[in-house]
Amino acid sequence: MSHLRLMVGAGALEGRRWAREHLYSLLVLTPLVLGMTYLGVGRVVEDSDWRPSDEVAAGLAVSAAACLLALGVSRAVAEIYHLRRPESLFDALPVSARAQLAAALVRRAARVSGAAAAAVVARTLAGGGLWDARLPALLACFVAVTASGQALAAVQWVHWGHRRERAHAAVALLMFAACSVAAGLLLFVAVKPWAAPELGRAWLVAGSIALAGATLLLLFALHERWRASDLEYAK
Repeated sequence: MSHLRLMVGAGALEGRRWAREHLYSLLVLTPLVLGMTYLGVGRVVEDSDWRPSDEVAAGLAVSAAACLLALGVSRAVAEIYHLRRPESLFDALPVSARAQLAAALVRRAARVSGAAAAAVVARTLAGGGLWDARLPALLACFVAVTASGQALAAVQWVHWGHRRERAHAAVALLMFAACSVAAGLLLFVAVKPWAAPELGRAWLVAGSIALAGATLLLLFALHERWRASDLEYAK
């Protein structure tokens, strides 16, 4: 636990230094671009006559979640194996593979939280209101499923390039599909809360928690087993 706090603290310190060096971009350019985008997209949505059905919207949400998972794999590889990152110094220290993976998952969850914040904005555009009591659980499950799915896909991707084991590749594709569907449905229900009954939301949250737990258990087991042999290949 002390190693995990050390690594997370080092990452947070690096993030604060980066933020100090880019204050203008963070405080001026980013709010300006996001505000203009929000107003532009909002106007397009209001003026458009196209209103997708719940089935089409759910399919689009699952597709968006799959794209988000796929786009985060490369960055997840860099975070897990410390490719060209200051955290590579930890490889020379007596820090366990579990602590290094846990720190990478914390960073991955922080990045995915940006997509969860975008879902809140999309919710307002869809007319769902800014907040309700069920939204935190949906977004937390979305972050957990997406971050764990990206990390597992990253570990499996590196191992596939190294060993070409088809059985593990099949498992990776199955888990990727399951995480994409779960994250997409969570995203859909978060944006359009009226589209799912109360019982359906409860089952979705419970199933997502179980999926995220199974993904994490598999991830930690495979990472601890493969890290020593896959590390040099990843670099």
